[in-house]
Amino acid sequence: ALKIYFDPNNKNHLRVGSKERFDLIVFDLKGIEKELELMPLYSNLLSMLVMEALHKDYLKFLFILDESWKALENSEIIYGLVKETGRTSRKHFGSVGALTQNIEDLKQGDLGASVLTNSFSKFLLPHGGEDVDKAVNILDMTKAEQRAFRNLKEHEILLCRGGEPVLLRTPFSNYDYWIWTTRPDEVDKRNHQMRHEPSVISAVSALAEKNIIGG
Repeated sequence: ALKIYFDPNNKNHLRVGSKERFDLIVFDLKGIEKELELMPLYSNLLSMLVMEALHKDYLKFLFILDESWKALENSEIIYGLVKETGRTSRKHFGSVGALTQNIEDLKQGDLGASVLTNSFSKFLLPHGGEDVDKAVNILDMTKAEQRAFRNLKEHEILLCRGGEPVLLRTPFSNYDYWIWTTRPDEVDKRNHQMRHEPSVISAVSALAEKNIIGG
């Protein structure tokens, strides 16, 4: 499935009715809202592909809309696609999830409210500062969930289901850390290393060997 990322001439994964199937297809929608004239074309193509796949019972697939909040605000077609996918997927034993780094995204219009209403499980990473109180209020946490959330540590995830919270711990290696870290000083260090290495993989490997986690 990864060849779709390495072969820029491979268009089969965008062809309706293609015999070749891929396990993972990702549509990155960052910046799509700037192409207002092409928005209807993008939206219709995306909707057609997703609904075709959804209605084939034998086909298991993962549908991801990355950087999609702006597109949802500017395209009624994509907005309708997300709502229809959420409604229809249950008939095909599917599920829908939403991921955001800004908890206030879930307050935007009826789509955000729909996400919260239809989300039985909520997975929360550690927050800091005033974002903690925002999350507590928006997600209407129980007292037990609030206590657990306020004490979350790095590499811990809180599973909230409206009752007793479940704490999940995800151990990771130095290699994992340097791939995913978003701390500004460490991102700068990773970018600096990438300028002196032939690839991202070799840069991350070098950092993982030289630095302890968080070092």
